[in-house]
Amino acid sequence: MFRIIPQKNNVAAEISCDLNKLTNYKLKQIISALNNYGLVYFRKQKLSSKSYLNFAKKFGVPANYPRLKGLNSKYPKIT
Repeated sequence: MFRIIPQKNNVAAEISCDLNKLTNYKLKQIISALNNYGLVYFRKQKLSSKSYLNFAKKFGVPANYPRLKGLNSKYPKIT
């Protein structure tokens, strides 16, 4: 099930979906919600490190943070 749930004062939205089964249509809805609410969040996701990084890349190029250690040498951009 895919749902966008606006939060108090429309400051954010919780998005209920399985990010492992993300379609282009759902991605467009997520981006639209991000533009409308400024912040979106997802609960209870079971993503592998590779899936997590691939999802992040849909929004731009992930960056290394110099003050934080990455998950491991294979995924240094996940902090």
